[in-house]
Amino acid sequence: MSPLEQEAPGADPPPAEPASAHEPEPSSPADGGAGAPPPLAAWRAWVPAATAVALTGAALVAGLGERSTGLGTLLPVVGGTQLLLAATACWWMWRRGALRRELQPRSGDVTIGFAVALVLYGGAVFGARIVAPRGSMREWWLVRIYLHVGDPVLATGLAVALAVLLVGALEELVWRGWVMRSLARRYGPWRGWLWSSALYALAYLPAAYLLREPAAGLNPLVPLGALVGGLVWGFAATRAGRLAPAAFAHGLLVWGLCEYPLWRP
Repeated sequence: MSPLEQEAPGADPPPAEPASAHEPEPSSPADGGAGAPPPLAAWRAWVPAATAVALTGAALVAGLGERSTGLGTLLPVVGGTQLLLAATACWWMWRRGALRRELQPRSGDVTIGFAVALVLYGGAVFGARIVAPRGSMREWWLVRIYLHVGDPVLATGLAVALAVLLVGALEELVWRGWVMRSLARRYGPWRGWLWSSALYALAYLPAAYLLREPAAGLNPLVPLGALVGGLVWGFAATRAGRLAPAAFAHGLLVWGLCEYPLWRP
């Protein structure tokens, strides 16, 4: 720098050059570790949630009606609905460039998923003994659930278990990959986690009425399980910044609940 270009004593420093428009944005846990996007408009953040709640609730009404008891229509109806929603969720994540990052497995995912699923399964066993003990009228809450899912002692039990494993993984794409991430972009990661968990339970609230037992009343097991599971899987996805551990944990849990059911005839 020449003497003429040197700053005079007391002169203001030259203005800083503006940052490049191509400079990457800081990471955000709400966005799974990607560059933090601008906040969504409120209505856009709630569109995935409203869509998932409405379609999931409608599928439950169709699959849990009294005429469908024992016919095995629950899994095809609910699974088909979640497949449609999961395809939409994948498209949404792909447009944001997040699909590969969300689903790419990493070392430790299996261990984390197994540990989470094991804790939830243990909680389900303990909770079933407290809420719906053997020999009580509330035991019929469990009976009604397994009558719709399928008899776990039949030869088709493995096929049913594999089907619910897939449905569980698809639900993570929908509820944590689409609903939670969308709400997190508007309200932040932790409020997005809480909102999405409550909405996940709300979507399964019709099951309390559809699986009711006249002598025991409304059946709270499915909505309560959805609330607890949603909180745990959402926490795992938020902490990891990816869906892979939560998807494995969700699928493994519902597989275990079919292969090692909470109720047997």
